[in-house]
Amino acid sequence: MKLKLFTGVAIVLAWSGGAVPWAWAESDPARAVPWETFSVTLGGMLSKTDSVFRVGSGLGVDVDFEKTLGLETKTTVFRAESGWRFTENRRHRLDASWFALHRDGSRTLGFQFDVEKPDGSITTISTGTEISSHLDVDIYELAYSYSFVQDDRLDLAVVGGLYVMPVDFGFSASGVTVAEGGLTFSAPLPVIGYRMDFAMTPKWFFRSGTQIFYVDYNGFVGSLSDIRAAFEYQATKNLGLGLGFDNFRVNFEGNGSGLPGSDLDGTIAFENRGLQFYAKYIF
Repeated sequence: MKLKLFTGVAIVLAWSGGAVPWAWAESDPARAVPWETFSVTLGGMLSKTDSVFRVGSGLGVDVDFEKTLGLETKTTVFRAESGWRFTENRRHRLDASWFALHRDGSRTLGFQFDVEKPDGSITTISTGTEISSHLDVDIYELAYSYSFVQDDRLDLAVVGGLYVMPVDFGFSASGVTVAEGGLTFSAPLPVIGYRMDFAMTPKWFFRSGTQIFYVDYNGFVGSLSDIRAAFEYQATKNLGLGLGFDNFRVNFEGNGSGLPGSDLDGTIAFENRGLQFYAKYIF
């Protein structure tokens, strides 16, 4: 619903902007099209996160980090990005990005459940136990995109990228580690998708994009999706300000040895969504 609203507003503004004389060359003769050569973006995200995990692929139950273990639900996430159009026609572009989602929490357990530890042993967590937990995720991406449609209003590109995403999670009861784990990919995860930049007026832009990943290999099943949409205002020649919506979702299940570079034995899934705000320095 939120993405549909963003798209609808973009169309209305684009239509109204059509009444304004369109003259990129007149407003800035040095820039015949509105697509920057290089940019650095710094921003944050007021996000809501839902996450579930299970240690061990046999016995044990899925544990909700937020409801069961008291992990923070709403957080502010820092994000950094850069983009470089490295050819004269500005159709070829490289992007690099990073954002971190580090959370912890504590709670008195309201029910009893069993956890299968990595060595196969079963640990019972009793009702009333004091639980401390953490979930730390760092997400790095390097992407290449090619603009197969590009003019002074629209830049539409196909995207191919690589994600590296170390995940560390665990919880302890009464100071004794009960379950801990990690998900580390030494080999990057490939993603495909699209990117669209639409110049509604010489100063207002609508930017959106989607990237997806899926693999089912030797006992490891994983999926990833990143959906983004934002309005951006170019306040000055070198400064843009943006506000948008982002939804990032992952779901991984492994047996400890299914995918090279992954040691996950169990399941981990999380969704991070919320309002994104940023400042962009344009070269």
